[in-house]
Amino acid sequence: GQCAKGYYCPGGSVTPFAKPCPPGTYNNKRGAEDVYGCAACVPGFYCPNEATIDPVECTESNYCPEGAVAEIPCPIGTYSNTV
Repeated sequence: GQCAKGYYCPGGSVTPFAKPCPPGTYNNKRGAEDVYGCAACVPGFYCPNEATIDPVECTESNYCPEGAVAEIPCPIGTYSNTV
């Protein structure tokens, strides 16, 4: 069968949950065959766990660069009202 969302399955895998996409990446499609099927988390979002399917939106007063695994607080004296 096809590899599950959030995972990639190298040739010969016997389960659709062979290898989870690493933190900082996500995969919202089935059938990834290698780690390149896991996309870097997009700016404005973070991907905190293995096997992320949907990136988490960064909240106000934080920022999230590409590949973020957690929100980063804005430095003192700055703010962010957009993601």
